[in-house]
Amino acid sequence: MSEATKPNMAANKMRPWKRDEVDALLTWMDEHKEIVRGKMNKWCQQVKDEVFEHNDDIQWTKIKDKYHNMRRQWLNARKLCGAPEYLIKEGDIADDVRSKMVTKCPNFFRLEEILVLSQGVPDGSASGYPQIADEASGATGSDEAFRRQSGTNATFRVPLAPKPLRSEGVEPFQKQFAMFSAATSQGLPARPASERGDYHEHVDFNGMANMRHTNLEPLLSPQDLELAPRKRPRTSSPERENGRSNLDENSLEARLLRSQWQFEQRMTRQLTEFQERFAKQQSDMQKQLSEQQVQFFDNCLQTQVNIITDAVSKMKELLLAQLAATN
Repeated sequence: MSEATKPNMAANKMRPWKRDEVDALLTWMDEHKEIVRGKMNKWCQQVKDEVFEHNDDIQWTKIKDKYHNMRRQWLNARKLCGAPEYLIKEGDIADDVRSKMVTKCPNFFRLEEILVLSQGVPDGSASGYPQIADEASGATGSDEAFRRQSGTNATFRVPLAPKPLRSEGVEPFQKQFAMFSAATSQGLPARPASERGDYHEHVDFNGMANMRHTNLEPLLSPQDLELAPRKRPRTSSPERENGRSNLDENSLEARLLRSQWQFEQRMTRQLTEFQERFAKQQSDMQKQLSEQQVQFFDNCLQTQVNIITDAVSKMKELLLAQLAATN
């Protein structure tokens, strides 16, 4: 899109709608109420493709904005007659209210049929609703009561039917519950203490200390007790002391061995590091010596070259002087 066409598109978007364009839009919406109930962007694009295909001034975004404006005008006009939840027909309202509604929304009754019937709301007059009062505030109290008592409303709130009674299968349970309630209200008969679990009334806690011996007497005889395995005798205190000292000596020897091993490892590591450092120093010294030797030989060679050059120049001067003297 070129830069020159952008101002033209902006101007076309702000251009007001013509009457025939609005009529074409409302006619399409009236014929496609089910589609209008769907996604707005989709059916606005469909209107552009089917109705305004050759009209470059109207894009689908402009159709969407026009729909929002008409719907807002329609809602404001419906408030003048109480915004009922059923279809409003032209003959159901007074002339003064109708004129105010048409002033707010010129296409009110066409939008009423499109937007209300597209949502599945029934015709109000055909369903037995009373006509709307002349007041702008809406229906009177008697009308509201009549509307509540009617069998159909705008949102299809069907009154719930009473729940069916329970079948005979649950009647025995109800009888048992009634019998239990009657018994609990009159009081339950007291049970004996042994059945209730009141052990403090028939148990001798003082004799429970001898229960262990009395229970074992018929099971183990004196002969069985003599043949029973003997327990391992406890060691005397000197033996325990000797064992503890042996453990201490073993632990001390282990610590000494560990310390010796750690010392050897540390000394080996230090010796290795020293050897590596000494070898590096030797290599560095050899490099320095080799560099110094090369520099020394270079200096000597340069000195010799300079001496020879000076000697040659002096001999040349002497020869030239001798030639000049002979001539």
